[in-house]
Amino acid sequence: MQSEKLSRAQLLEAMTQLQNELEALKAEKADLEILLETTTEHSDAIAGELQHTLAFLTAIMDNLADGLLVTMPDGRISHINPALMTMFALPEDQDFVGQDYHALFGDAIVDLIAETASSCHGTFIAEISLPGQRIGKAVATAILSDRASQVTDDHEIEDDCFETEGNVNAAITEPEGALGSTSIGSVVLIRDITADKEVDRMKTDFISTVSHELRTPLTSVLGFAKIIQKRLGENIFPFLESSQDRKLQRSLRQVDENLKIIVSEGIRLTALINDVLDVAKMEAGKVDWHMTRLEIPEIINAGMAATSALFAQKPALRPISEVSGNLPSVVGDRDRLIQVVINLISNAVKFTEKGSVTCQASQEDDFIVVRIIDTGAGIAASDLDQVFDKFKQVGDTLTDKPKGTGLGLSICKQIIEYHGGRIWVESELGQGSTFIFTLPLKSNHEV
Repeated sequence: MQSEKLSRAQLLEAMTQLQNELEALKAEKADLEILLETTTEHSDAIAGELQHTLAFLTAIMDNLADGLLVTMPDGRISHINPALMTMFALPEDQDFVGQDYHALFGDAIVDLIAETASSCHGTFIAEISLPGQRIGKAVATAILSDRASQVTDDHEIEDDCFETEGNVNAAITEPEGALGSTSIGSVVLIRDITADKEVDRMKTDFISTVSHELRTPLTSVLGFAKIIQKRLGENIFPFLESSQDRKLQRSLRQVDENLKIIVSEGIRLTALINDVLDVAKMEAGKVDWHMTRLEIPEIINAGMAATSALFAQKPALRPISEVSGNLPSVVGDRDRLIQVVINLISNAVKFTEKGSVTCQASQEDDFIVVRIIDTGAGIAASDLDQVFDKFKQVGDTLTDKPKGTGLGLSICKQIIEYHGGRIWVESELGQGSTFIFTLPLKSNHEV
């Protein structure tokens, strides 16, 4: 009987416990319903914001004056804006989203997108042909997504995006944190530059015409000035130097100085005209390149020999050559590369009063690297990005010196880039400068 009473007590206790748990579950259910309602409202708000943001971004892309193409890794189109459809004469009433872009665009765009797939962290630029004999400039890059969370200790992701080549000629560097990203597509921005090209052509033609018209009479003026200077020095000055007339002596010295000024300024103006013509021809693509296999030491020696007179004018400045032995040959235009070395050495001498100008050449990976190092005035950090701009001369430390044309370094840049290399400067104000250019051992140009 006592056992039965205990069982009933236990049963009552169990029922009470179940009742309490039921109440707790009801409370949790109520809390979950409130949380669900709040979450739903929050999700709806987020969805609304996302929809608004997507509509806003779509409106921006669709109203761009430039053409925009967004593609997915499988080759399908993700987005195409009206400007691009007009640019390529595509029917406006047709939906191209989801279609294969290979069938709609030429090889230039296809190749550009392929480059973004092979090097996810690069930006690629190319001129392309548009319908109606127009010209476009296309800029393409990969769309990256953070994939760092997918990398585990046991598995490494193998992707072309992670492969980098650490050579001195890499014009595009990997951004910080790029190794945790993967490509989820490509974006191409295209601008119609037909009108810009026509303006450049007209400008180039005008500059070329004016320069040629200036060079013809200037050659005559310079030639006759040199003849007069020579004849006076040989036939007139020797007979008049013995004269006791001081006024005549002063006049003779003045005539001689004036003739030297005419000749030196004529030579400087001729160099300016030649530089302007060089720039105009390079921008117009009218330069006759003579690509041959050549030796860099010979190029360095020729450049140093051509500038030896500059060092003779500065006894406190000495030239130094440090060229590695057994350097492999490269393909290039001999005269143009010598022009680069001469320009860089001349520039170094101009801004260096004492110390040295050192020419170095060595092999680094798949490139020949040439350095022109001076102990001169140096360049401020704020001016480094402008050094190779046309008609730009940085700094004012040598205001008492004759100003140059501001074209020499710009010409060097165009010559080196045509050869597939790169040129840049490393400098600090008061610490000298080092101009560096590279030439690839494997050239895309035929000999």
